[in-house]
Amino acid sequence: MPIIPPSGDSPWRDPYEPRRFVTVRHNVREVYELTVSPGADLHDLVDATATLPSIVYTDHRPVTPADPAVVLTFRAMPTGPDGVPVRPSPRGASPASGWVPAIDPAVAGVPPTEYERAFRAILATDAFRVHGPSLVYGLAYCDPEAVIAAAGGIVARWARRA
Repeated sequence: MPIIPPSGDSPWRDPYEPRRFVTVRHNVREVYELTVSPGADLHDLVDATATLPSIVYTDHRPVTPADPAVVLTFRAMPTGPDGVPVRPSPRGASPASGWVPAIDPAVAGVPPTEYERAFRAILATDAFRVHGPSLVYGLAYCDPEAVIAAAGGIVARWARRA
């Protein structure tokens, strides 16, 4: 089924079908994921997003590599001390409180964690050149302990290939 509805007068879908074409998933980190299935129209998207707080689009990905459905990722807007969402400042103006995170100089000098070292070691191999974004995506969504455990084997395997 194509993701773009055909033009013409014939209905593309049954309006009485109980299937949801846009679903919203929210987790504790103020991240909202909208899964948009084939057949969704603008009204479905508006209905789903109307239930959300002030959000910012951050990313998208297919549900599965062969699936035409897509997941749109949004993050809640940061709020000021009064609880009102903070908007970005115009170019040249000083940033609004809460929009640009402050970087603590003491934290910037902290050495990388074991997970970060393992992640970097994997990305330094030819595996990244061959698999690119799919490797990064897989590693980013893996349990950190699994990345640490697998790093040695992945690095050794790709070092033998070179």
